[in-house]
Amino acid sequence: MQKKILLEILSRHHLEEKQINVEHLFCPGFTARDRNSASRFMEQAKGAGMAVPHQAPGIWRVSVDLLTSQEEIQAQGEDTSGEVEAVIFRYGKDIYVTVGSDHTDRSLESISIEKAKQASPKIYSHGAWKYDEVKDHWDDLILRSWILVGGEKILYQEGTLESLMKVEDILAEISRRSGIFPDRTAIFMGTVPFLDGSSRPSPTFWVELEDPLIHRKLSHQYKVDSFPGTY
Repeated sequence: MQKKILLEILSRHHLEEKQINVEHLFCPGFTARDRNSASRFMEQAKGAGMAVPHQAPGIWRVSVDLLTSQEEIQAQGEDTSGEVEAVIFRYGKDIYVTVGSDHTDRSLESISIEKAKQASPKIYSHGAWKYDEVKDHWDDLILRSWILVGGEKILYQEGTLESLMKVEDILAEISRRSGIFPDRTAIFMGTVPFLDGSSRPSPTFWVELEDPLIHRKLSHQYKVDSFPGTY
C-alpha cells in the first residue's frame, strides 16, 4: 500500500513542493541514545504498567494510512494523548525532516504498545527541511509541545535531539530487524520527556521543531475530537 503526501520543503534559499509516496511507517520507542537511559526508561514504564518491548529501541510498524496532516483528529476514549517527535521521510537518496505527534491510546499501552500505536493517527507537518541542511547540527535541534489546561496553553515537553538516537542509527536498526530497506518510509524518531513526568490528554496539541542555528521553526497544531466507544 502507498500513501501520497505533499511536503513543502523549506530550504535556506527557496520553497519547493514535493509529492512523495510512502509505503512504510515506523514508530520506534525508547530511542534514548544512551542505552542505559533507554533501559531505565523501560523499567520505569514497566513499573507504570506499560507492556514494554524486550529490547530498546522498540521498533513498531503501523499502517501507513494513519499518516495525516489534518488539524483535527478523532480518538476513541478520553485516554489518548500526543507526544512531539521529529519525523523523517526517506525517499530514494533524499531524507526530509519535519515535526509531528505520535498520538497514542494510553489505556492500550498496558496491553500492547503495538496495538496502542495502531489505534490513533500519526500527525505530521507539511513543512519540512532537507536533512542535509541540519545533519551537521542535528543534536542542537529542539523539540517542544504544548497542551491546553484549564483554557491555558502550557509547555508540556522540551528537549534537544541530542538525547535521542541519530537518524543513521535508527535507519540501520529498522533495516536490520525488519528486513525492510527504509526507502519510501516515514519514521517517527522518538520523543523527549514530559516536563511534569507523565502523559496527559489535551483537546488541542501543539508541536514544534526549532533550528536555533539557522533561526527557523516547523510547527503544527491539531484538535482532538474524543468520543466514547459505546453508548
